[in-house]
Amino acid sequence: MNSVARRDLDNFISQLSGTYDLSRPWIENLVKKESIPPADVYMIARTARVTSRPISTVEKYYKENRGRDGA
Repeated sequence: MNSVARRDLDNFISQLSGTYDLSRPWIENLVKKESIPPADVYMIARTARVTSRPISTVEKYYKENRGRDGA
């Protein structure tokens, strides 16, 4: 997903924004400034929707646990 998204980042951002009702600047900030892989941004959005949690809560959890071994 990351390689496909990076080839057409504008399209990825548009689709993610539309599907999950997220602002483009929020997505662009995560991908471009915070260097979070597009697949991870997708998973943040998807997890928030599936768990009915605020996107900010899921984003915070992701950032606090990024790089940790899931085992």
